[in-house]
Amino acid sequence: MATRKKGKDKDKLLILATIIIVSLIIVFSWAFFSVFDSEELTKSTIAVIPIYGPLTVYGQSGGLLGGGTAGVEDTIELIEEVEKDSTVKAIIFEINSPGGTVVASKELADAIKATNKPTVAWLREVAASGGY
Repeated sequence: MATRKKGKDKDKLLILATIIIVSLIIVFSWAFFSVFDSEELTKSTIAVIPIYGPLTVYGQSGGLLGGGTAGVEDTIELIEEVEKDSTVKAIIFEINSPGGTVVASKELADAIKATNKPTVAWLREVAASGGY
């Protein structure tokens, strides 16, 4: 009888050890893949490019009272930078503009259409004419 009890104790110990080892493997695997996924997420971003004020080719400061214009050349440069950045997965254009000159609106629209990344227009208080 004593031999049977020792055999059962060894079997129980072996089962317990197996459960502990399998549990540890699962926990460490989960932790490893969780860290890997979170690192990938931190490498992915969404760019927000603001477009405020009337659209002109070259922006102008509004001085003390504000009211400047949105220079699309600067915005196009931002779009080109974001396009080259592999960590940026999409672009949101935050638009608050009553429109502007035909040339500026066309150049900006062409730059947005030329991107290979998904784009979203976030229309604020005003998005008319070329701003739309």
